[in-house]
Amino acid sequence: MKKFLILLIAIPFLSLTTINDKDQFIGKWVDEKEKGFIEFDKEGYVMLGSLDDPYGGKDFVINGKRVSMTYQIFEETSPIQLDIILTEFESGKQKKMLCIAQFINDNKMRLQIDVTGNRPTEFSEEKQVYFNREL
Repeated sequence: MKKFLILLIAIPFLSLTTINDKDQFIGKWVDEKEKGFIEFDKEGYVMLGSLDDPYGGKDFVINGKRVSMTYQIFEETSPIQLDIILTEFESGKQKKMLCIAQFINDNKMRLQIDVTGNRPTEFSEEKQVYFNREL
């Protein structure tokens, strides 16, 4: 009987799933002004841009070259560090946009991107963008 009670108590705890920061990013996020978006997929690809002019993903052309756009998340940092990586198919050359992110709640995050090669270390009012998850 004791083993049965322990098993009965343990099963609900074993079935709990935790969501890590990487899973929290998955989905389409629209900026608060509804002019732009960023979308993370489970395969590690990302799309972004204005709502009527998206780019990115697994295979697209930029400046006449085929590229892919992926992301890498460093969830052990605070704020969360996020790299958006453009990779040329032909040469394998990569360019990174270094970002920081913070979740306000499950459906709202703020993001700050730097394209100059310097990762932001804290958010600034004029450079951060708030995104809401598209449900």
